[in-house]
Amino acid sequence: MRLAESLGGESIAIPSVGRRIADDVVQFAHANNVTQIIISKSTRPWWFELMRGSVVHDLVRRAGNISVNVIAGEELAAEPVPKKTVRNAERSKPFDPKP
Repeated sequence: MRLAESLGGESIAIPSVGRRIADDVVQFAHANNVTQIIISKSTRPWWFELMRGSVVHDLVRRAGNISVNVIAGEELAAEPVPKKTVRNAERSKPFDPKP
């Protein structure tokens, strides 16, 4: 939002009315003669988008004649990976081909 404002644009937050956020954004854009939409894509795993869908993909599909520019989102802060307990393998006896 700060980027848009620093470049002389207007940034707004649109309250969601329906089930699809993309529909609400496109409806607002048509009602207010918006010609460009700039949206940030979050860094979610591919399986999350597969299960839940993507607002960015929906918006691009539904935008029609409105230009949609997608910029990279910031990396989500990941929780530190817990240390694994590693144990050395026990020494095995050398292989003896003769029993």
